[in-house]
Amino acid sequence: MTSYLVLEAPDGPDRQGLSTRFVADRFSWLGFIVPWIWLAANRLWLFAAITVVIQISAGALSTVKGFEVAGALSAIALGLLTGFEGRNLLVRHLTAKGWQTTDLVVAPDLATAENIHFSMIADEPPIETAVAKPEWKTSSQGVSRLADSDAAGLFQFDFSGRR
Repeated sequence: MTSYLVLEAPDGPDRQGLSTRFVADRFSWLGFIVPWIWLAANRLWLFAAITVVIQISAGALSTVKGFEVAGALSAIALGLLTGFEGRNLLVRHLTAKGWQTTDLVVAPDLATAENIHFSMIADEPPIETAVAKPEWKTSSQGVSRLADSDAAGLFQFDFSGRR
């Protein structure tokens, strides 16, 4: 099962769901194999340019005698970083542009995630329900505590001031 982050456009959701974006929270194989192409395809231009420079530098480093392994390892490390964290970078980039994370859906595929998300959206806005607040009492020393009686024995220690 894959978890999908549901992002809504800055303009807000539309009725057809065309401005809703689902981002899978999983490893990106294309981001691992060719990181700069994956970043450019997701419109992360600055990171794609930085990745190209790092890959060219890693390639040049691997031609220097004694640094062949270091160049290869840096290229692999960049691919792993993009594969594991590329989608997180995409979500952060979209959030910085005003997109809002509205939901997290766990589903086996994208179509099922879309069905789950859009089936939970009601035609009317949800009614706010009030959550019951605990009744706090203040002791003579000014320390707030729950009600003196603990008939159910929910607390490990005695809060009524007895020894």
